[in-house]
Amino acid sequence: DTWITIMEGDGMDIISSYWMKNTYGQIDTLEYLNLGAGRYIIKIDNNNYGSYTLSNTFRALSSQNDIEPNNADTLAQSLQLNSEVTGHIGYYSKQTTDNYDYYKIEILQDGELQFILKTQDSINKLGMSLRYEDYELASIRWNENQASNTDTLTISNVEQGVYYIAINAYETFGGYTLSNSFKPVKSPSDVEPNDVDSDAIVLSTNSSVSGHLMYWKDGSLDYDDWYSIYLEKSGSLLLTVSPSEKFDSNIYLYKGNSYVSSSTYYGETGVNDTLWMPNLTKGNYYIQISGNDYGE
Repeated sequence: DTWITIMEGDGMDIISSYWMKNTYGQIDTLEYLNLGAGRYIIKIDNNNYGSYTLSNTFRALSSQNDIEPNNADTLAQSLQLNSEVTGHIGYYSKQTTDNYDYYKIEILQDGELQFILKTQDSINKLGMSLRYEDYELASIRWNENQASNTDTLTISNVEQGVYYIAINAYETFGGYTLSNSFKPVKSPSDVEPNDVDSDAIVLSTNSSVSGHLMYWKDGSLDYDDWYSIYLEKSGSLLLTVSPSEKFDSNIYLYKGNSYVSSSTYYGETGVNDTLWMPNLTKGNYYIQISGNDYGE
């Protein structure tokens, strides 16, 4: 009447054991499905004398493991843009279960960032989240698309910076493939910071500038862009914003702290906004550009 115990390499930490009481001459089987790479000790105990045969079967995952440790953002492994990486999650090793894998990725311009997580070995209950420092920007919990082994996390309005993607397992284990793709915004961004009038970008008369709004920056959305323009003489001023297809922009004009006028709000995306002021006096003016969604 034997029982089997699996222990860590130091022989102190018991991982699992199996005992069938009073089953003399019967086969005892101990199966542990999510062991990480390492050295283990198998212990055979018995409450009577006799002989036995011990056999073992090992099934390795076909996919390559991720580089460990990477179970915190401070240990995150670097990802290249438009690349793919494989990993294992939920496996026990060194007295802990690997329930988190962290990766970091740097983008050098504004755009759309997408991650695709494909699970292997019929596992489910995997989640992933995209973070900037301590701010969670988007997440998918426990394979929301249960009919498929693929989940997609897309955030269309990220600014340049370093972002962290976390893969987490909940009562599951197995292999996965994580791929990413990045689509940069075509037009160049405005110079940041310019979110308040004191940081306004100086514009020359009869000039143009391009910019982006409502993109994630430092864990928050870039709601406003400010510009200043100095009129050396009294006269007329025409301001025109040509937004991208999905962007609905608005223009506000100030002189000092005083509101002067604003463009008419139509609630239409991709339509030019104009503000025509035929009789402005000489002086410095501030222009505030805002919108109801992200865009250029």
